[in-house]
Amino acid sequence: ALDECGRNDLPKLLDLVVKFSKDPRSRVQWILTSRKLPKIEEKLRVDDQKHTISLELNEGSVTGAVENYIRAKVQELSKACECDKETEKAAGSFLTSNAHGTFLRVALVCQNLILRSVPRWEVVSLLQVEQVSPGLEDLYRQIVQQLEILPNFSLCRQILAANTTVYRPLSLQELTALVEMPSKQLSDNPKELKRIIELCGSFLSLREETVYFVHQSAKDFLLG
Repeated sequence: ALDECGRNDLPKLLDLVVKFSKDPRSRVQWILTSRKLPKIEEKLRVDDQKHTISLELNEGSVTGAVENYIRAKVQELSKACECDKETEKAAGSFLTSNAHGTFLRVALVCQNLILRSVPRWEVVSLLQVEQVSPGLEDLYRQIVQQLEILPNFSLCRQILAANTTVYRPLSLQELTALVEMPSKQLSDNPKELKRIIELCGSFLSLREETVYFVHQSAKDFLLG
């Protein structure tokens, strides 16, 4: 997933891929995914052995995969919000109509509703209000607007800012040293700190005590 690589690390990875691809003794086969970025295409163009599959030209396959993903996420949402069958069906229909062939939009919208513990009778109406926007930037702007009304928005903003400026993902311990914590009790309480990270969950994820961006596009948006 080349989109997940940092700007400084991507050239190194591409050099490694090209090096192995040119070596006739190498048995390594690479499967790479990426947005259509000229720098990546130019770097990989030297490899005569590559096969390129354009997702835009295989929309049917992508749409089918997204629909399967929507069904799984709707079941997860239905379980978390205790939805009845009618609500579950309506939510699935709305997400399918507005996903525009993108997994990330579906993931972010469902995650946001689950984290907010939305009651089942508000699920469909909130989906319609939030709108799965045609562009990720629109969705990210909506997420920022939702964060701005939180009591801990100042802390969320510091956490997001810290993660956009560092070279590598931060551990929770490192993060507490880079942001101004409201109280010592919070900085010494990993459970509460994880909760703050969850509030930024549409931008960040926490894996094994380390904070990551959910996708490179989230970091790109915040840096833009």
